[in-house]
Amino acid sequence: MRGVGALVDDEHGRQNLLRRILGTRNFSGQVGELVRARRFPDLILISIGHNNVDWAWRCPPRELDTPEQRLQRLSKEFRRNYTRELRRLLQGAGIQRHRVAIVVYGLINFESYFKGREAAERLRESDTTLYPHLETTYKYFISFHPAYRRNLSRLAKMVNELRAMVEVLNREFVHQTEHIQLRYSNALATADLSRAELLHPIDGWHASVKVHNALADAASAI
Repeated sequence: MRGVGALVDDEHGRQNLLRRILGTRNFSGQVGELVRARRFPDLILISIGHNNVDWAWRCPPRELDTPEQRLQRLSKEFRRNYTRELRRLLQGAGIQRHRVAIVVYGLINFESYFKGREAAERLRESDTTLYPHLETTYKYFISFHPAYRRNLSRLAKMVNELRAMVEVLNREFVHQTEHIQLRYSNALATADLSRAELLHPIDGWHASVKVHNALADAASAI
């Protein structure tokens, strides 16, 4: 799936120009491709939502709209949209004749992640040749600014109630359809990302090769 910059979105949401150029498919678009596919996959791994916690970008100022109200609103929208699309996916799986396994991964622990980011920032203060695109991150992910990080971490925790969503949908679908298996995994949510060497040496934002391998190993241990 083409997921660069993908969001858990309203199914009628429009892509901006950059996302269209990159061929990005938001969650609704990805689910739509799957349910229309000639061959429905046997195994579906879902890890999405990290771009949604950029609350500063997604919250243009509103009159009488406090940061707390914004976080609550975004959290509710996220859970509603995620649940709707996962339900669509389960409905598609329900009409298949073969067994289908779906794994939903929790979001990473951003508090741990920002400890690694802060370590990278300290290293760059002492050696400006390190992490040459450290500040470039802020152009694309406004909430990475130190002033916004606390609320980003709070929002991530608020939306990360995916286990409860999976339990509800299990009661709704899986107990009635024996060939579907739906699971939640906290493998990514509990991964330790608190060290600078786990972040990419160019931007101190994306994961390094080392952490990609570690996350892949964690994700495979279902």
